[in-house]
Amino acid sequence: MKALVYILALLMVADGILSSYIALRAPYPAAVPLGSPMAYRNVYLHVPIAWATYVLFIIAFILSILYLVTQDKKYDKYAALFVYTALVYAFMVLATGSAWAQESWGSFWNWDPRETGVLILFIAYLVYVAIRKSVQDPDRRATISAVYSIAAFATVPISFIMPYVMEGSLHPTLQATKGFITQPQVSKFFFAKVLLTVIEAVLIPVVVGMGYSREFFKAAVATAAILLVGAALAYPWGLTGRVVEAKLQSGTAELTAIYKGEKIKIKGSLELVINNNGQKIKVVVKDTEGLPKPEFVTVPGFAKGSNLTVNYEGRELWPTALGHLVKVENERAVALNPFCIPWTLFIYAIGFLILAYVLPREIAY
Repeated sequence: MKALVYILALLMVADGILSSYIALRAPYPAAVPLGSPMAYRNVYLHVPIAWATYVLFIIAFILSILYLVTQDKKYDKYAALFVYTALVYAFMVLATGSAWAQESWGSFWNWDPRETGVLILFIAYLVYVAIRKSVQDPDRRATISAVYSIAAFATVPISFIMPYVMEGSLHPTLQATKGFITQPQVSKFFFAKVLLTVIEAVLIPVVVGMGYSREFFKAAVATAAILLVGAALAYPWGLTGRVVEAKLQSGTAELTAIYKGEKIKIKGSLELVINNNGQKIKVVVKDTEGLPKPEFVTVPGFAKGSNLTVNYEGRELWPTALGHLVKVENERAVALNPFCIPWTLFIYAIGFLILAYVLPREIAY
């Protein structure tokens, strides 16, 4: 069974490389209602962590039932390992989700139903940890832990369905993001990331429970190093500000536009209004190579307004530079990732290191 260790190590390293690549290169929507369109790279990163969290709690729930039915201590051991792993993943969900919320909703915490549901879930299972640390008798500890784990599981489906049943939820549902994640250029990254994240999350407590803590520690350190390098590369170094307006001017630069599904060529330059710490700066961009392609798409219904659109030969177009964080140098604008993307990679790296520290100590307890 030592082959599982090597499989896990390979999956973790592959996940670190894929996550870093996604942060730098993965496709994102042309336009979004709020914040930077590049923030939607978190769909590939944050969402799989959330799905893995639910899978881990479900397995812990099943293992707790098996312990009560069989009284076999191995089920108690693995139930605890899965709960601890799920708790770390839930922490990562909260930490990465709050940064994304700040970028897209304007605040780190909004008491959104999904945010609140995951927080309640996290707190409920922290009590599980307190129980295991406070009850000294092994048999009694295993029984009480299993009973509590089964009861606490009620918070898992509640946290998942809250955005679907409560009005006013900011958190997008699966149906809302379906149009994005089902695009071929998106789905190949998204589903590969989901598969990697969920499989390795399930294997982590299994491998540690089998006694391969040292091997997991080495894999966790290697993966964390890859993720931290990715975070450094994805960080918005040299940030100028956020594009809040865009206007087309006469010029010789050739810009690409899409109108009703057709690409059209526009001659001109782009005047951007950039919000730099509350100060608005106008810059004329002649080199648009660093901006998202294509530069223009048909304006979405949620964003109509004279300052948000470009009129070209009677057609209303949406500049995809809008909302992006950019760096401007020598009449050239380069779109940058928002902070929430490198932050997600950083938290993911820290999560692996926490698991490498915590899980072996639970085995020894």
